[in-house]
Amino acid sequence: MSYKRIDTKNYVDLIDRYHIKPLLAKVVKSFAYSPYDEATFFFPIDKYEFDENIFSPFKDIFKKIKRENLKVFIFGDYDCDGICATTIMSMLLTKMNINHGYYLPDRQQEGYGLNLERLKQAYQKGYRVLITVDNGVSSYEALQWARENNMLIIVTDHHSILNTFTYDCFLHPELMNKDYQYLCGTAVVYLLAVYLHLSDEKMTILAMLATLSDVMPLKGINIKIIRDGLRLFNKHLYYNLEALGDLNFPVNENDLSFKIIPKINAVGRLSDQANVNILVKYLLCNDKNVIDKYAVEINKINKLRQQLTSQQYEFLLPKIKENDKFNFVYYSDLHEGLLGLLASKMTSLTSKPSFVMTDSDGLVKGSARSLKDDNLMEMLDNFKDEFDKIGGHANACGFSLPKEKLKKFNDYLNECCANLLNDNMIEYIEVDSEELTLENIQEVFAYGPYGHDRMLPYIKVKFSQINDYRQLKTDHQLKWTVNNNIQLISFENEGYQNYLNRTSLEIIGQLQQNSFLNRQYYQIMVKEIL
Repeated sequence: MSYKRIDTKNYVDLIDRYHIKPLLAKVVKSFAYSPYDEATFFFPIDKYEFDENIFSPFKDIFKKIKRENLKVFIFGDYDCDGICATTIMSMLLTKMNINHGYYLPDRQQEGYGLNLERLKQAYQKGYRVLITVDNGVSSYEALQWARENNMLIIVTDHHSILNTFTYDCFLHPELMNKDYQYLCGTAVVYLLAVYLHLSDEKMTILAMLATLSDVMPLKGINIKIIRDGLRLFNKHLYYNLEALGDLNFPVNENDLSFKIIPKINAVGRLSDQANVNILVKYLLCNDKNVIDKYAVEINKINKLRQQLTSQQYEFLLPKIKENDKFNFVYYSDLHEGLLGLLASKMTSLTSKPSFVMTDSDGLVKGSARSLKDDNLMEMLDNFKDEFDKIGGHANACGFSLPKEKLKKFNDYLNECCANLLNDNMIEYIEVDSEELTLENIQEVFAYGPYGHDRMLPYIKVKFSQINDYRQLKTDHQLKWTVNNNIQLISFENEGYQNYLNRTSLEIIGQLQQNSFLNRQYYQIMVKEIL
């Protein structure tokens, strides 16, 4: 592993300007913020602002729907964002006493996006209004059919707009100002509920959860959404999510990202095990006994998802080519629902864009993941006409294409990825051990959340005093208590005996905030001992 120091030499400017401690100043300098992003880090947006030209048409169309007693068909998506967006839209329509139903597609049998067959079935059952959530902007065939059959068309989405269409109402971050450009699909629907003065605590929590699950940039209004959602969740205002379990309160964004979101996604991923539509029913349920029963089944599916992912990832590891600029892996028998997870794990391991593909209904279906500097949708733009279907974001997308085009796709990626660096380098900031006081660390986390586009940097620090050193469960699970009573945890370095006689310790690691018995504590997860 190679390392690169981030230059934070001007951090004193931030101390003077915002009256903060050196540790936080160095952390913020590592983000290389623009002046505007820097200012909004310290003074985040604390209220919503709405462009009436964008939002006011929804008042009129919902009045029309209710006045004419039209049935609304909500079409969502099978991931956490789509599930939460569908749930909020259902809550919203219920509050307006609008008759509605919802449907989330089967990932393996139907794939992503508005399904024409399901739309026709809904029409036959009397639905005359289509609302898409977390999808719709690329579903032109189905939208055109809805238009030809005089359905009202309302699209709420956040995926890249590849073509234009005339909607009855349309809500998308690209229509909004800069601070709203980073919304996930659920947050788009949530803002509509806020605008209509019909939002509530559960909607806020779902918007927070989906923003984390879709790994949206932690900028602009997303900071308010996540902070508000975490605050309400920590007041125990959404039992359905707590029932999924294994949480120590107060929770933070990482707790939800690792302990709740994967369980919600698991059902959609393993669509051969359960119908993803039960997740919306689960999130809408108010019966504690029913919630508990569903939670047990969801956790079982998630355990199976973990097992299958581990098995298939170990199988694919030998197929990764170290000298390639990107990971291009095709195997005919992969589980479709796990392609995105496998691509994410490969990108995390190699710091390269990853494309993982398998056979599906006569086509090759794939998922791609990349690091923040490698925009997948831009990368694939000149190849988009070759795909049978494509949709996604800058750092995550899904696609399908004829099998005979695989080589052409590989050749295209070789050409457009030729100049990627892919040096697998970890960047860090240097801090003094004296800066790692409880007060200073608490100040850093008080300015959370941290995540995509706002990731806490690795820190390099030397401790001159070791108060305690012990082995945990295995020889490679180590724990130090150093000066300032900070705990260092290592799972990736040499065994216990190799560090017995150390009187000082220099490490590269990351600060972590954890909770236990309603108390928060802090530690450093050690990446490397120098």
